[in-house]
Amino acid sequence: MPETEDVPMVQPTLFPEGPLAAVRISPDPVEVAPGHEHRVRAAALDNDGRLIRHGVSFRWSLDGAGFSVHGEGPRPAITADAALRPGTVARLRVEAERGPQRAGAEATVEAVEPRVDEAGFGIPEPHLVDALGETWRSRFDGKRWEVNQMHEDYLALKGESRSRLRYLLALLAKDLAQHAHRVPGAVEASEDVASILALVERNLRGA
Repeated sequence: MPETEDVPMVQPTLFPEGPLAAVRISPDPVEVAPGHEHRVRAAALDNDGRLIRHGVSFRWSLDGAGFSVHGEGPRPAITADAALRPGTVARLRVEAERGPQRAGAEATVEAVEPRVDEAGFGIPEPHLVDALGETWRSRFDGKRWEVNQMHEDYLALKGESRSRLRYLLALLAKDLAQHAHRVPGAVEASEDVASILALVERNLRGA
């Protein structure tokens, strides 16, 4: 029999992406302190809500004085002028395009008071991560301390500086305890404590 070359088989995608149906901006609202910037993310979705990772272009615009958008693609930076007064708002818009398919979304941009200098309280500067839909609150990745700013507890407490500070202190204590006590059950116990403290903080805010 004649020899044949081995041809690599292409594995079909289990759930292939559908046509572009929607686009979502996170976070919403986008909070930026005067003189600072905040990165946003656009997620293109098909009819079933699956993320479309390739072949999508994004066009951004801002309606409102004192803010500007820098960069292209799904992760631009929103900046606020240093002279902008807290409470000033604008509208951020994105149009996603994939071939003939188009979808748009809007989000609120708001100038906010600068955050409490958490480093002055001995808290390392957290690297905020947009992990929408994921349950983790914070973690060390070996180089930096990451905090999930899309977790429901962070979203509920970020608006009040002292509540946010106490929440971050609880998360830092949790992560330090997990690193120091590598015994069975330590991770689960520390996560439970952080969950309880966050619940108490949220209840105190609503009191």
